[in-house]
Amino acid sequence: MSQRPKDRKIRGRYNGPVPTSNFSEGDDFFDEPFSASDAAPRSYGPGEGALAVVDGGIDMCLDTNKANHHTSAYDTPNLVVRRGKEFLIRVTFNRPPTEADDYQLEFLIGSDPTPNTGSRIVVTFGARHVNSWAGSIVSTQGSTLTLSITPSPKSIVGKFRTYVAIDAGTMQHTPRNTSTDMYVLFNAWCQGRKSLTAPWWLKELLFDFRGEISFL
Repeated sequence: MSQRPKDRKIRGRYNGPVPTSNFSEGDDFFDEPFSASDAAPRSYGPGEGALAVVDGGIDMCLDTNKANHHTSAYDTPNLVVRRGKEFLIRVTFNRPPTEADDYQLEFLIGSDPTPNTGSRIVVTFGARHVNSWAGSIVSTQGSTLTLSITPSPKSIVGKFRTYVAIDAGTMQHTPRNTSTDMYVLFNAWCQGRKSLTAPWWLKELLFDFRGEISFL
């Protein structure tokens, strides 16, 4: 019977470490991103021309989300949300999307993100459901959709990269944009994971800046 190599420290059902580091990225596996011409606003009617996201068309709704998630005091220009709680993103396309259009949001963390490790999250907004984060369309105004996303209570805690992907024969992704990165935090009030109902536990978690949190 073969023995496990002594230097191998991976445990569980994965054959490699779960990518959770905020200091490395690995999005090279994407197909070609949208070209500059695809990203330019156009006066297409519904269903006319290839669907694309306009330049700067991802709005992380910072004011609304930070207020709802009680994260306005964090000193970062990026969105900070708590897992297990809904947040909003607005996406503006080059034309009004139709039911025939196939698009999704993707959230990635680490250098080798994969769906089975929870480090590559795909959120869909139709009948196709492929991941543990819930998604729905809140409202439509012309070419702009307001989308609702609810991270899983068991989501990895860390800094995720945000993309919009559209099926144009192959999945095309929006270019890398650090302003749409977001932090997902532990949620002490979330009932789907480990919630803390005792007031002294909440005080320890939220207001003590020293020590270790070992129950995330």
